[in-house]
Amino acid sequence: MIAMLSVVVGLAIVAMVVLTALMGWGGPTSRVQRVSLCVMAAGLAWAGPARLFGQPPGLGDLMFVGGIAVHLATVYGPRIWRRAAALDGVDDGRIDFSARSPRTAERCPPEPRPETRPTRRQG
Repeated sequence: MIAMLSVVVGLAIVAMVVLTALMGWGGPTSRVQRVSLCVMAAGLAWAGPARLFGQPPGLGDLMFVGGIAVHLATVYGPRIWRRAAALDGVDDGRIDFSARSPRTAERCPPEPRPETRPTRRQG
């Protein structure tokens, strides 16, 4: 009975994703976002009964996690990349790990270099 209930719930989730993602009821989304939502829902429906019976992780779990990862990367990836590119103070699309932000440059001046003494040659 519980297995049948979990299958029905999984099918309801897949149907909801199909209506919102593929039919366009959820607003404008890209093809990658729609496919990743469908893969996530299919993985959830496939892995649900396996979790109920205590089976180890399988392909359904991989599909679920992969769908979530692809969806989050397509939705939030460009914004994260723009924020990381603007951390050096110039929004040029390139990430420079050695540059310092103008906001932090005034608060945290660069550390002074220690003076080095010339060493004597041992002869």
